[in-house]
Amino acid sequence: MMFCSSAVLAAPAADGNDTSVGAVSDLQLIYLSAQLATTARAQRDALGMIQAARCLMQVEAYPVAMTHEVEGGAADGDGVVSPTRVDTVASLLAEARGFAGADGLILALITRLEKAPDPTAPIITRGSPLGPKYHKRLVARFAHVTYRADFRANELAEVTLRGAGVANLDLVVMDDKRNVLCESRNSGDVEYCSWQPKANGQFLLVVENRGPQTDLYSIFTN
Repeated sequence: MMFCSSAVLAAPAADGNDTSVGAVSDLQLIYLSAQLATTARAQRDALGMIQAARCLMQVEAYPVAMTHEVEGGAADGDGVVSPTRVDTVASLLAEARGFAGADGLILALITRLEKAPDPTAPIITRGSPLGPKYHKRLVARFAHVTYRADFRANELAEVTLRGAGVANLDLVVMDDKRNVLCESRNSGDVEYCSWQPKANGQFLLVVENRGPQTDLYSIFTN
């Protein structure tokens, strides 16, 4: 089993640089938490879900409004659902409790973690521009949502996407000339991209819904 404290991520990097070795960033922890939760749900694995919660407990982020444009998508009411699941530390631990059955040791661990500070927020929020930022919204089936975000030169830039588990979402990063810098195209709705800008500038972050259902997602940037 992978643990947050020793995680090594094989995340796509735009320029070929290896970003998987060394300290795990906040966005990598968010990405790892989503991966662990997806696998734990499929296997009804209490310990895996506990690890997903532990990853999320280490992250501080704050919500922001992000400029975006929506293209395409289904007509109103066509294939639209209303996903409401947003993973929180509390919800992940509740799922772990359901998977644990009568295992007293695992249940005791869950109870201890449930008493940790502020386990109910989707991401522990401190309201300061010192950590990752996130924006949450719905995306209709087959729609694209394009964000514009500023990143600094010669610093690792990261974006991760975390959906509600009901659609196939992809993440594409482009520069202002629409050159593709990074693509993350997993089979579900958990994605991660990293790259190192050569100059200060604005970049396009494109969320593509390739599934037949509307999905609720959060997009995070560092």
